[in-house]
Amino acid sequence: MNGNFSDSRIVFSDYQEAEILMKKITKELVPENNSFFEPSFIMVIQQLEMNKGGISEVEKRAIRDSCEHVNAKAMKLVDSEKEISILEAKRILKTIK
Repeated sequence: MNGNFSDSRIVFSDYQEAEILMKKITKELVPENNSFFEPSFIMVIQQLEMNKGGISEVEKRAIRDSCEHVNAKAMKLVDSEKEISILEAKRILKTIK
C-alpha cells in the first residue's frame, strides 16, 4: 500500500481531480452560451485501464457521483477490457433512458 487509504489496484484514486477533469471535458464539448439553464448530459464512460477484478464498487460510485456533479442526467459505465468504438458508444446512448 502507498498510504493510509490507498490500494495499488484502485484506478479512480483522486475524486476531486477526476471531477475537475470531467467538468473540463464537458465544457470543451458544450461551450457555454450564457443560457439560464445548464445543459444536461447522457454519458458513456469506459475505464480503459483495467486491473485484476475490474472496477470496484467504490470506483463505480465515485464515477457515478462525478457524473451527477457535472449535470449528467444519465450515465452508463462500460466495464470491458476492449475499447469501445464511437459507433458502439452511440448504440449504448440509445439504450439509456
